[in-house]
Amino acid sequence: MKTIDGYVCKKINGEPCLVPYGQAIASMTPGVRLNDTSLYFYNTILEAKSEDDAFRVVQAHFGADTPGLKSDFYRFVEYLKSYGILHSRPIGNEVACARFLIAGIHIAYFGDEALISKELKAFADEDENAGADLRVYCVKAKPKTYTTGNVLIRTDELMVTEDETDISVVYFSGAAVRELHIDKETFAAYIYVSDDEVKKEAEYTPAEEVFFAMRTAFLYLASKRGMFAMHSVSLLYRDKLWLISASSGTGKTTHAKLWEENYGVRIINGDLNLIRIDGDEAKVPGIPWCGTSNIYENNEYPLGGIVLLRRADKDSVKRMTGDGAALGLSNRLISPAWTKELLERNLSFAYELCERVAVMKLKATMERTSATTLKTAIDELY
Repeated sequence: MKTIDGYVCKKINGEPCLVPYGQAIASMTPGVRLNDTSLYFYNTILEAKSEDDAFRVVQAHFGADTPGLKSDFYRFVEYLKSYGILHSRPIGNEVACARFLIAGIHIAYFGDEALISKELKAFADEDENAGADLRVYCVKAKPKTYTTGNVLIRTDELMVTEDETDISVVYFSGAAVRELHIDKETFAAYIYVSDDEVKKEAEYTPAEEVFFAMRTAFLYLASKRGMFAMHSVSLLYRDKLWLISASSGTGKTTHAKLWEENYGVRIINGDLNLIRIDGDEAKVPGIPWCGTSNIYENNEYPLGGIVLLRRADKDSVKRMTGDGAALGLSNRLISPAWTKELLERNLSFAYELCERVAVMKLKATMERTSATTLKTAIDELY
C-alpha cells in the first residue's frame, strides 16, 4: 500500500514514532506514537498491496482468534488515513450517476450531476451493464495531503507530477478544480473540486473546468490504447476527414470557414480530433472536446490526410514525407508527452500515421484562393 512521502519511523525515548518532515510539516500533520502492535501493523501495511492483504498477514501473525484484532487493525488504518499518512481514495458512492462512451472508451462518472458538461450528453452510454474503462470521481473536497513526487511539468497555470502510483495535475489558475489524480494502474481519475462559491467573473464555470480535467484523464488513457489527439479543425470532404492543424492564432478556423462558405464542406470538430489506426487505415472517432468552437459530432470517419498550415503572402501546398512529416505531426499532437515514454509513444504513432494518410504543408493567404489551392491538391490524390 502507498504511504505519503513525508514520514519517517524513528524511536524517540525508546518508543517508535512516525515523525513528519518536509511537506508533511508544512501541511501541519502531527507525529504519531506507536506501540509494538501498531508498529507491526504499520510495517505490514507498507509491504502489502491492500488493506485486506495486510490484515491476512496480521491475522496469521497474531492468531485468527485474537480478540478485537480486526477492529483494532482497521481502526489503525483509518487513523493513518485521517492524517494523510496512508494514501486513501475518496470513492464514496459506488453507483455511477452517469455513463459515457467516447471513442470506444466506457466512462463511469461519480459525483455531482450539476458538474457534468452539456457536451457529454451526446455521448451517453446506453449499455448500463458495460464495464468502466475510466472511472471519474468528482470530489468536492481538498486532497488530504499536498501533491508530491517528481515534477514533470510546471507552468503558471498548472503542475504535473508523478509518483509510484499516480499522475497528478495541480491547477493554479482554475477557480473550481484544484487537482486531478490519475491512478496509473486502474485509470481511475479523481477530480478535486472546491466547495466554495465560484465568483461570477471566473473565466470558466465549474462544469467546464471538470470537463477539461476529464479530457486530460481521457487523453492519458486513450494514448495507452493507441489513440492520439491533434489540435486541429476537421473538414468532411470526399467522405473523409481532412485535419487542418496549426498553432493557435494561425488561422485554422478561418481557413476551414473558407471551405464551408465556398464549397459547402462541413466542419466536424472545431478544435480537437482523436486519431486511431485501424489496419491500413486511420480513423477519427468523435469526441466532445472542441475548444470554444461548440462544433463536434459523435460519429467516426476515415481520415484522408493532415494539413499543416502556415500563413504566407502566396498560396502553395507541398506533400510531406519521412522524418519531416512525422515530426510535424508529432508537434501538433496534444496527447500527454509528460515523460520520455509518452513522447516516444507519440512519435511512434506519428510515423505510423505518415504511412497511411497524406501529410501536406499549406502556405496560405487566408483568402479563397488558399482553399482552392488545397482542394486542388486533395483532388489530385484521387
